[in-house]
Amino acid sequence: MLKKYKYYLSTVLVFFALLMAGKANAQDKEITLIQKIEQNNKLYQVNIDKAFEQIDGLVYEAVKAGDSLSELVLLDRVCRYYYSKNDVNKLIDSSDRLKNKSVIYKNSNYEAMSHVYMAEAYSINLLTKNALKELDKAMYILDANQEPNAKTFYTKSNVLISQANIYNDQKNYDKAVQKIKLAVKSFPGKKGSESYNSFQYVNYSNLGGIYVNLNIDSAAYYALKSVKLSPKEQGDDKIMSLNYYVLGKGHLAHKRTDEALQYFLKSDKITKENGESSNTADLYQNIISIYSGRGDSLKVKEYKDKLQEYELFVLKSKYNSLQKVISKEIDEKPDDKNNLLFLLGSAAVLIILILIAVIIYRKRRTLKQNEPKDDVINNKEYELLLEMIKKDDSSFIYTFEKIYPDFSKKLLSACPQLVQTEIEFCALLKMKLSTKQIAHLTFIETRTVQNKKHRIRKKLNLPADMDIYQWFDTL
Repeated sequence: MLKKYKYYLSTVLVFFALLMAGKANAQDKEITLIQKIEQNNKLYQVNIDKAFEQIDGLVYEAVKAGDSLSELVLLDRVCRYYYSKNDVNKLIDSSDRLKNKSVIYKNSNYEAMSHVYMAEAYSINLLTKNALKELDKAMYILDANQEPNAKTFYTKSNVLISQANIYNDQKNYDKAVQKIKLAVKSFPGKKGSESYNSFQYVNYSNLGGIYVNLNIDSAAYYALKSVKLSPKEQGDDKIMSLNYYVLGKGHLAHKRTDEALQYFLKSDKITKENGESSNTADLYQNIISIYSGRGDSLKVKEYKDKLQEYELFVLKSKYNSLQKVISKEIDEKPDDKNNLLFLLGSAAVLIILILIAVIIYRKRRTLKQNEPKDDVINNKEYELLLEMIKKDDSSFIYTFEKIYPDFSKKLLSACPQLVQTEIEFCALLKMKLSTKQIAHLTFIETRTVQNKKHRIRKKLNLPADMDIYQWFDTL
């Protein structure tokens, strides 16, 4: 009997030992995962591309371990990466993914952050009303949180900073400053603590970025305050890139071009490692201006090429994401009377515009509509576009978007179902190229062009008596 009990006891102890070993191993794995995520975060501060390469593997580990918080931390980092890279299309997808997961895991902080990232996507595409609406959703989620914590405070600060960015883009600088100062004052911890310094490091930098448009000396003052608070163990990041840019602008305003160039080049170096910022175009223009004043033609060419490449990239990102953004906007169902009234009002305006277009068309019916106007033919930009069409240049549509910046946005608002090749064909119609001209320039049969026109008419739901060129002329 004793042997039997010993056997049972041994079995229980072995089972318990295995169970505890399993728990210990699970804890070791959890600690290892947390350590990996922390290491990835440190790497992210200095080289976001290398850090990003590790994230998919870490997400897999988090899912396998059932660690929902680590998974959300990593999905948030994916959003930050695409935001830093101005890849709006992937930012939309990753913010949706973060939102869905945070709802499943009932994490209000990361759910709110998903709306912040979506707001940035709208803002980049100049849909500011939608962006502010997303930020209102984020704040509502955070205010409804019954158990707010430190993370809730930081998330609210992110909302305020995003609101400030939108107002800054709208040139409403006073309101932008107001939002950042509200974040500065709201810190709940002890002044002078490490967490306080890290928090204000970001806020003072943002204030410097806004004050560049108001008072350059105030801008430099806040940038220097931010520099003094920079985390010592952390390398230069995008925040420091903004500080260097602001300090460069300060020196340039006082005609200290040597110091200005040093700061601009420091900012540019960080930009290469950590992704572009909203100031990148102006940064390059300032560097070009300084090198031009020195007669350094090689450097002028280098940075002109970089500026052109950057502008093309931004246009490409906006163009590729615009269809998704507008489709998402249309999919949003109105949930109150004001939205319904807005839609009805918009429909009424659209009907009036169509009636006006029909009247204009009938009055000008005898005019030849399918040939470009003389003032357009002589336009250098128009000739450049023609040359790009002949060469089948893949950057044609992005150059076209620079000349007609609202074309794709308006077109997709009218018909979100249009695909990229159809938008590019519509650009040719906007240029008033005839069927024969399009066939000649694109090396296709006239019948093929006519079929494409017919499909576009059908998708746009144009009346039979409306000339397609007239419609694009009013777009």
